[in-house]
Amino acid sequence: MPKKDFYEALGVSREASPEEIKKAYKRLARQYHPDRNKGDKAAEERFKDVAEAYQVLGDAEKRAQYDRFGRSGFSGFDPGGGGAGPYYTYTSGGPGGVRIDWEDLFGKRSRRSGRAGPGGIRDIFSEIFGFEDAEAGSPLGHAGGRDVETELQIEFDEAVHGSTRTLSLNLEGPCASCGGSGRTGRQVCSRCGGSGVVVKPQTFSVKIPAGVRDGGKLRIRGKGMAGGDLNIVVRVKPHPLFRREGDDLHLEVPVTAWEAALGDEITVPTLEGKASVKVPAGTQSGQTLRLRGKGMPRPNGSGRGDEYVHVMVRVPKHLDQKTRALFEQLARENPENPRAHLIKE
Repeated sequence: MPKKDFYEALGVSREASPEEIKKAYKRLARQYHPDRNKGDKAAEERFKDVAEAYQVLGDAEKRAQYDRFGRSGFSGFDPGGGGAGPYYTYTSGGPGGVRIDWEDLFGKRSRRSGRAGPGGIRDIFSEIFGFEDAEAGSPLGHAGGRDVETELQIEFDEAVHGSTRTLSLNLEGPCASCGGSGRTGRQVCSRCGGSGVVVKPQTFSVKIPAGVRDGGKLRIRGKGMAGGDLNIVVRVKPHPLFRREGDDLHLEVPVTAWEAALGDEITVPTLEGKASVKVPAGTQSGQTLRLRGKGMPRPNGSGRGDEYVHVMVRVPKHLDQKTRALFEQLARENPENPRAHLIKE
């Protein structure tokens, strides 16, 4: 029997807003929560369907992928995913995806306490707010918490000189209504749904080190979910002129045919302004000139990379009569064929 459509699982239309999807999920998650339906296998399966649907529809990128490809855009259950129980793996445009251990989820072992109980459900409730493990099967954070990964986009100049950024995130904290127990008296806490945690806005001051690379990670210990770490993936905007490779910078610089033939000293841009570089006589297009120490600061503080200037010989596109005559004279006096080695007689 084919599995239910994700929109049907949440009881929403395909035009539903993110807020409507989130509201529907929270309502159904409370209704079919295992603590409220002990021993009810049908409720357990329904809760799985609801959680699975929200994992996709609650994320804009995954929702777009689902709208386009349906369930075929996701890998489904992976019984060989490692560990004791089945894992569900989502592939959303990158390696690894997200794995959820359903044994943890339904209380066979609790990540927080090591015993059965509502603690295991905290992972899926954290997914309501868009947080995922940094990679499938990643270790848990400190003190039973879970690491959180987010991205921070910075300007290229910030990567050069370093900066300080303010980052605001919604992160888990103990539920004030139940004191983190998940229950008020004999009832499941209505505020946290039995998870013992709620999401609160938190603000951090993040120091960006000089020389940070695109994709580099910054870790703030203890600021993730329930004591885990906060991992910040830095995304550096490209520079309009320079291309970065490691700690080196690469720059294409056009020169005229006569500068390349006769040699000259030209001015090129650097991160600090400008510098003079000598173009040797007879320089060929594509030849590389090196400026030592003019690249990016190394993240470990041990100096800087280099800047490589790639010479690109440019010839005039439009010739007046006098200039054409000069080139024709050059051609007559220099009959060398630079392609002779490519053709065998």
